[in-house]
Amino acid sequence: MAEIVSFSLDGEDLLRLKGVEKNFRNRSEALRAGIEHLALEEQAIESLRGFCNAVVLVVHSHAAEAEISKVKHDFSGEIKTQVHNSLGEKCVEMFLLEGQADELVDFFRKIKLVRKVSYCKFLPVGI
Repeated sequence: MAEIVSFSLDGEDLLRLKGVEKNFRNRSEALRAGIEHLALEEQAIESLRGFCNAVVLVVHSHAAEAEISKVKHDFSGEIKTQVHNSLGEKCVEMFLLEGQADELVDFFRKIKLVRKVSYCKFLPVGI
């Protein structure tokens, strides 16, 4: 049985939802698809075990730099390569990680929780 859920969006998020919903029958279908996508992504991350490699892509404001530097320091053993580019008001970073799956996922989760991170993607790399 469906349950009605109410929530608020800021103007920018509402515009993004309107842009996406045109590809669905209605707004609810767009939100369901987004939730399904996030759930599958989370399931894939949770299923990682043992020694592995991953790429983490991050987009953040310059104001997040200090917090991100602290997380980077805490995971310096797992970070094999880091590329940082400044693109106007935002920074784009790519981290190539190597280590135990739980440590790599922990790095991803901590970076994702930093305020002013607008995008964070975890990509397991099979070698």
